[in-house]
Amino acid sequence: MQAAQWLDKKLTVRTSKQLRNAICDSLLEAMSLPRLPSSADQAKPQRIDSRG
Repeated sequence: MQAAQWLDKKLTVRTSKQLRNAICDSLLEAMSLPRLPSSADQAKPQRIDSRG
């Protein structure tokens, strides 16, 4: 933000790239986490097989 306020184009570009990379890294990390069941999945009744 300060780089943009100071009209420092090189610093603005560099910090923008750093921010973009941090966002990409966090999204990739989030995608690698195990998926939690959604509320729709939890609302489905579980079928019990009585055939033994």
